[in-house]
Amino acid sequence: MVKKQSVQAEDDYHILNDKEVKAIHQIRRWALAWSAALGVLGVLVLYLPIHFFPALFPSISMNLPWWGPAKVPVVSTIYSIVLVVIEVYFLTIVSLQAVHKMAKVCGFPNIDDPDYEKHLEGLYSIGMERESTEMANYGINPMAGLNKYYLMLVVVINRLKGTITNLLIKLLLKHLLGRVMLRLWINLAGIPVYAFWNAWATNTVLKEAKVRIMAPNMVIQLTDQLYELLKDDEEFKDFLFDALQFIAVIKRKFHHNHYFLVEKLILKFDIETKDQKALGRAQLIDRVNSINPEAREGIAKLFLFGMIIDGKLSLKEKKTLQELQQQGLITFDWATLKSWERSFVNGQGLEELLASKVLQNA
Repeated sequence: MVKKQSVQAEDDYHILNDKEVKAIHQIRRWALAWSAALGVLGVLVLYLPIHFFPALFPSISMNLPWWGPAKVPVVSTIYSIVLVVIEVYFLTIVSLQAVHKMAKVCGFPNIDDPDYEKHLEGLYSIGMERESTEMANYGINPMAGLNKYYLMLVVVINRLKGTITNLLIKLLLKHLLGRVMLRLWINLAGIPVYAFWNAWATNTVLKEAKVRIMAPNMVIQLTDQLYELLKDDEEFKDFLFDALQFIAVIKRKFHHNHYFLVEKLILKFDIETKDQKALGRAQLIDRVNSINPEAREGIAKLFLFGMIIDGKLSLKEKKTLQELQQQGLITFDWATLKSWERSFVNGQGLEELLASKVLQNA
């Protein structure tokens, strides 16, 4: 998907210069316009033929189990499914093309990078909207302790959000206007809904691509920094796996940047993975309090870095960090942390965090 880059970009590719920022904005506008247009076109191609040529979409009388005689719109249902598949196909192409263009602008990945193929796969998975579950290979499970039925419900709702929103708008219009509004116009009311969700999904893909492009050098920099300071610290190494598992559980998702962070730290420090239940918050705090100040400084910085590296800081993560601060484990200002997050998402890296001291009384 991404052409091989024989030379590096003008600057380190995890820090965007003005030229790269301008190019990425242009790519974003192109992708959002095409995604919204596909949403509009999808609704028009679905409902206009059904309205103007109803004879082509007959309903078939069937005797349904537990329901009885009913007219089933088989032809229109098959037609709509085919259109959805075509629309998803073209949306995927738009996403892949946008990610490709963005990676090329940033000179990422470089062919000399030992993780070149891994980065390519990571970028491809963004365009395909596929999770990076590879960190499970190291025993890290973000879903540890989560009810599987709740997880299934969340996934289903996320997948159907566009359809649900469209249905709610139609029901509202029918309730307010009744028979005054023609059925065609009620159906066409879904145009802005699908245009919005298509654009929203594409924008999410582009934000994710930018975050993944910038993260690898930051992960390597943090890994090297921690290794230089703590390579002989057995307390840090013994606690490292539990810290990575704790970060994953707080984030509650498989993310390529977290996988890359897990892999680099585990391989660099040559630690064994564990097959055991993740530490609870209270257990983790007790363990952190028991280790030496240098190891605690490393763990504290890893916590903050791990919360930001996927480009999203939630209120749940804010609450967790506040609890760690109340326990005297880290010092941070939420405004500063959000500033670091914005800097990272906007392509300016996490240099300030990497250079900061985050442990109280160190």
